[in-house]
Amino acid sequence: MVGRICAFLLSCGPSENCRPAILPLHSPTTANMALNKKQKKQIEALKNKMQKAQTLLSAAKNQPDDPADVPRLEKEVAGYQAEIEKIKNA
Repeated sequence: MVGRICAFLLSCGPSENCRPAILPLHSPTTANMALNKKQKKQIEALKNKMQKAQTLLSAAKNQPDDPADVPRLEKEVAGYQAEIEKIKNA
C-alpha cells in the first residue's frame, strides 16, 4: 500500500486467531480521480471567480449602497458552486 495511510487493527473473534486488518483512513473519491487537467483548470478559475464574488458580497452586505447587489451576488456564488459540482460530477 504505497502512498496510502492505513490503520492497523487486530480483528479477533472468540474462536479464531488474531490477524491484522488493514483499513484505509482516506480513500479518494472517484470524481476527484477522474478530473483531467482542463477540468481542474476550469474548477480553479471558477473558484477564483467565486472568491471574488464572495468578497464583493461581503462588502455589499456591510455597506448596502444598492439593494439589488446582494441577491445578484448570492446568485453568482450559487451559480459558480453549481458549475463546479457539474464539472466534478461529469
